[in-house]
Amino acid sequence: MGYFDKYAPLSQRNANGTVTGILIDSIELVGRACGVQFEHSAFPWVRAQMMVERGDLDGFCTVRTRTRLLYAEFCKSPILRVDFGVFHRSDDLRPLSVRSVEDLRVLRQGTYRGNGYARQNLEYDRMEIENDEESVLRRIARGTLDSSVEGDVVTPLKIKALGLTGKIRFTPLPFLPKAEFCFGVRKSLPEASRIVASMEAATQASRRSGALQAVLAKHRRSLTGSA
Repeated sequence: MGYFDKYAPLSQRNANGTVTGILIDSIELVGRACGVQFEHSAFPWVRAQMMVERGDLDGFCTVRTRTRLLYAEFCKSPILRVDFGVFHRSDDLRPLSVRSVEDLRVLRQGTYRGNGYARQNLEYDRMEIENDEESVLRRIARGTLDSSVEGDVVTPLKIKALGLTGKIRFTPLPFLPKAEFCFGVRKSLPEASRIVASMEAATQASRRSGALQAVLAKHRRSLTGSA
């Protein structure tokens, strides 16, 4: 399995080389339920996707997009759902009036390379592309970009790490679809369809029992420091 190496708390490669995060814990939970074992690695996100496509890695857990569906087979049920909105300077009130993707055109929008959600759901050709999300956030704080559409789980940690707390705020955009992170494997993997079917059944069962939701809740508590 391949993951984004700098996507805490969903996935991150630690100093000792281990890979941890919500996606890893969730995949392990579902895999145990259906007898599938995993080895987890993390890389820059564009590279990780290319490695799955060319067969150096077997699978990932990410948003299904038209491009990824060309070379990978995915479960239909998501491992994780994430709410999306816009991150912007705290003193810029224009995003509060955004009610559609078209409304975002008044803002200078940025994103990072490999962002499948932006390609699938937003006007990607109107965006300025940076190598990583940290660069996008720094530019928003400096005023050379106005906004970045992202989920409410990962980006707040990056804002804190960059020392930009209070300078950049999050405004939910309910009209945007949730990001659904689904288990997927390359189509060239032997028994890919069987593996996906097993993981799909186990994902549904884990969601019905509340086990997957408990993984997310546990991580949220650890981030906020609550009991």
